[in-house]
Amino acid sequence: MKKLNLILLFLILIPLTSVLLSGVSLADITLPYSTTFNCPEQVLIGNVYNCDGLINVGGADSSGHYPSITTDANFPNGGGVRGARFWVGLNKNDYASAFVYQFPPVSEIWVRGYVSYEPGMIFTQGQKLAYFINGLYIVIAGNYLRITDVDTYNYYNNVNGTMGLQYFYGGPGFHTAADGSWHCIEFHWKAQNPSTASNGQFDIWIDSTQYMHYDTIHFGAMTQPGFTMTSNNDPVDNPTDQWEDWDDIAVSATGRLGCPYTLGAAGPSPNPPTNLKAQ
Repeated sequence: MKKLNLILLFLILIPLTSVLLSGVSLADITLPYSTTFNCPEQVLIGNVYNCDGLINVGGADSSGHYPSITTDANFPNGGGVRGARFWVGLNKNDYASAFVYQFPPVSEIWVRGYVSYEPGMIFTQGQKLAYFINGLYIVIAGNYLRITDVDTYNYYNNVNGTMGLQYFYGGPGFHTAADGSWHCIEFHWKAQNPSTASNGQFDIWIDSTQYMHYDTIHFGAMTQPGFTMTSNNDPVDNPTDQWEDWDDIAVSATGRLGCPYTLGAAGPSPNPPTNLKAQ
């Protein structure tokens, strides 16, 4: 059953993978890297370079919403005056695009971004936060935070309690509704060394609280050349498409970036998890 579930999860990556392998020329960004999306206001249509060396992949959701660089998506406590707005639709894998952050392959990477979900937005099951190009993705998977290594068919969960928007908004379960406030999320990936070892590492922090830590993983890939943010998804439990905004993204190969900006008004802070372990 575990293998079957992972195969099904892998299949939903096909639309994004086909774009990445379609011949679109991707330029490398230079690490350390950061963007406030402080570029001209624009709707992102097609695979074109638009902002700070990034490329937009994909297109509109089924309702015709395209992603955009807009003042409406700006994190007011961060840098710049604009942010990136994406859309989550009413069907599985119904989403409006993502940015590719591509760089020379590295064996360790830290990523930080600020995210806000439309007030009232509810996930039905799974929402990918990011997809690393060499077969690793981070997902809000209904009842837990999960990272999945596509190459090894292994996944790793935060097994303490249920996972959903309540980790951002302090509600009772994964059907918690978003309130539009801003939150800081950080990822850390480190390959095993040597290649045969099982000492690879992955960490997730939300609002500077650590919710996931593994340091005994054997990953399928020894390097990562980039990632997309966001990625494919299950539908929202709403009558209309919902936006998600990202801003103040930073990437480093040398150390944790942290959350330097004051967060927006939010609901109750979640309790730190305990007893994290692999399943």
